[in-house]
Amino acid sequence: MTRSSLTFILISLILVLAGCASVPTIDNSNNINSPQNSYIQNMINDMNISENLRDEISFNLEILFQYKKNEPEFYEIINKYIEDGYITKLSISKIKQAIINNRKIASIQSIDKTYKTSKQNREYIVESILKNDTGFNIVFDNLEADLINTNLLDSNLLYFCNSYIRDQRNMIENFIFKKENPADVLVIYTKPFENHADNLFNYPMTLKTTNEGLVVTHIPWGVIGDSSPIEVGLTGLNTTKTTVSDYSDWTVTMNWNDGTHNLDVTSGIGMPFLYFTKGSSDIVEITVNSGSATILNEVLLIENASNTKDFVFYAPTGSTWSQNGSIFSSSLNGENYWSMAMLPESSSTVTTLIDEYKQYAYVFPLNTITSWSFDENNSKVTSSFSVTTEVKEGVNTNMLLGLLP
Repeated sequence: MTRSSLTFILISLILVLAGCASVPTIDNSNNINSPQNSYIQNMINDMNISENLRDEISFNLEILFQYKKNEPEFYEIINKYIEDGYITKLSISKIKQAIINNRKIASIQSIDKTYKTSKQNREYIVESILKNDTGFNIVFDNLEADLINTNLLDSNLLYFCNSYIRDQRNMIENFIFKKENPADVLVIYTKPFENHADNLFNYPMTLKTTNEGLVVTHIPWGVIGDSSPIEVGLTGLNTTKTTVSDYSDWTVTMNWNDGTHNLDVTSGIGMPFLYFTKGSSDIVEITVNSGSATILNEVLLIENASNTKDFVFYAPTGSTWSQNGSIFSSSLNGENYWSMAMLPESSSTVTTLIDEYKQYAYVFPLNTITSWSFDENNSKVTSSFSVTTEVKEGVNTNMLLGLLP
């Protein structure tokens, strides 16, 4: 939603309008012929008028619906468009109502309102009112105030019949299905959203979600495609979608839940580890489709799995792995956590790297926060990256992290 549309919502919001209002689509660009300006363009008749006149009408109508002008001469120009037949019949009432609303806004000397809303919305409200040169006294901490939901686009705001999104959908449907020649309309339906995601690059790993769990690989360039050297899941897990159950500044937790089994995987940008948890009775299943696997007590090593890269799983101390063909399973010694890392290229032996990484394998991220401070005198910006962790086992409390430039 453009800033001008947001200004319209928040200023109209505080007017005592008769009935409820609908939200027009206003384009904030200077190109009045842009596709986003279709709401205004559709108000103009398809009669044979010059391009310059059409641009003039479109420009003035846009100003009208932005509620930025209240001059008798301006309204005379708008009414002249109506008298000359330049405006469609269906749009005349909307334009006349907009003129009435413009006059109401212009008559306001001071805005006195109380609201309950988020900090971000408070800033939008104040910013919008300041742009309209209107005196105001807004109180945000009154418990009996009008509520403005955090999600402005999908919320039914005060004095509005529908949410912004619902109004836009109605406008599109009216335009498509109420045309004189509906046979000319081709409607293409798509899925509202994808149940799974691929080409997830957390650097260094590449991930893809499926009904059965998480595919892990390494793609130096290009897309993941059908690459699935390692599949991480649970015995019997079969979901229809993967959801986001938690996130922080640079981590996200993916969740699989089919009503019987539950799997959570936390991944972070620049983190060489993936962090897993499961339901208490679930059995971990690792399917190795590429590379060679070796069981080293609680550790499962998979060498040369993808593009010469080696991966390692760290189960809780005392865990065991059992193999059935290409599937490796573990109950995690009664625990519910494990982690996975992609080992770096190194002159050290694989077993040495496994031991070096093991001290970080059981330190899980709970929250990540990025903050900035500015030293104006020295023109210096300092970025701080902090992680709240949970130590699953062991004495080490440090987390292994990577930062992208």
